[in-house]
Formats: sequence, C-alpha cells, structure tokens
Amino acid sequence: LGFEGSVLGLAEEAVVLAAGQGDSIFIELPNGECMLIDASEREYANRIISFIDCLGYTKIDHLIATHPHADHIGGMKAVFDKFTVKRIYMNNKGTKEQVYNDLLKAIENEGIKKLPAVAGNLIKDIADDVTGMFVAHRTLTDDLNENSAVFYLTYGNRSFLFMGDAGFKEEESIAWEYKSDVIKVGNHGAATSSGDEFLKNANASIAVISCGKDNAPAKETLDRLNK
Repeated sequence: LGFEGSVLGLAEEAVVLAAGQGDSIFIELPNGECMLIDASEREYANRIISFIDCLGYTKIDHLIATHPHADHIGGMKAVFDKFTVKRIYMNNKGTKEQVYNDLLKAIENEGIKKLPAVAGNLIKDIADDVTGMFVAHRTLTDDLNENSAVFYLTYGNRSFLFMGDAGFKEEESIAWEYKSDVIKVGNHGAATSSGDEFLKNANASIAVISCGKDNAPAKETLDRLNK
C-alpha cells in the first residue's frame, strides 16, 4: 500500500505515506475519527485514497491543507471524490494553479466552509486526551512555504509538530514555545528549513522527512538533525 511506517504512539496510529516528493500524513484517532494532513501530488492520489479505504474509512473528519502547492494539495480533489469530508482547514492565500481551483470547487460541491488554519486556532473536538492547535502561520506573505499551516498535536504526554513547508522565518515564530517528540520536517528536508535554534528548542527524538527518491534531503539539514 506504499506507506513508510507508523510514528511513535499517536492515538491509534499516525502514518506518513510514501507519496513522492509530496506530503501526506494519515492519523487514526481513538474515537474512531481520522485526520489527513495534505494529499501530495495528483499522481499519488490513488495510493492515498486506497490506503485510507483499506482501513475502512468512508469519511475524513479533519482535512488540513497546509498550503496550496501542488505537492501538498494535488490529491485533494480525489479525496473529496472518494470520501465525505467533514471539515477542511486552510489559509486564504491561493494560487492560479488548476489543482487549487479543483480544491475550491470540491469544497463548494461538498457544501462545507473553509476553517482558518492560522496560529491560535484550536480544533476543540478532536478526541479525548487529544488536542490540536495551529501554531503558525501568524501573518500571510507572498512566500507560500512560509505561509504553511503548522499543526501541533498532542496525545497524552506525546506531542507532534507537522511543519508543512515552513522555513527558517516561520520556525522563528514558534521556536521557543513548542516542545515535541516528533517533527514532520519542513519543506522535505530543504536546507532552508529545520534551523538549529528551532531543533534545539523543539528537542524532538524523531524526525520524519517526506521526499522523493531523486530529491534527497539537504546535507546541511541532515547535519543539523544529527547534531
């Protein structure tokens, strides 16, 4: 089914899907609901929806679009076509790309409202002992990566940071506030993400990098993670 593996003890399971250079993280919650953070590129949509379908889900309770680049939202139209989406969280900075227009049309057809994926917005009804909060972005810029919705999820005494494509600038806005056990590394391991101060203060023991086989993480980033 093309998944890389489960990530340390989140609720039932958190799975980082092997979806090329794009991001897609599927989370099963202890109340029977689920969450999908991003849906990679369009070409990986069938892999993503097949994985979720095989687990027996017919709806996505919480869908997060971290930002409108095609390697994060390209498969979302297919997700809407296959599943009932209850809620979607995203920012208002879009693009003229077809994948973004397809997503907006899918949201309209589903008849749901876009909920803001901005710093301070809580998802209050996730599940018992599970909390979720967007900790960035704080201001919108012309840099779509730095507008990424950064999502902080806790379950019991475990904590997770899902960084989207956030780079140094966005990391600085949260660097001193959020410890985590697991980080989904920003921007596929690019050299412009995962700065020293951010990593030091997050103090995670696990880092997960979503990247394509021909787009290895930057050596500088791996060196900072190893350090």
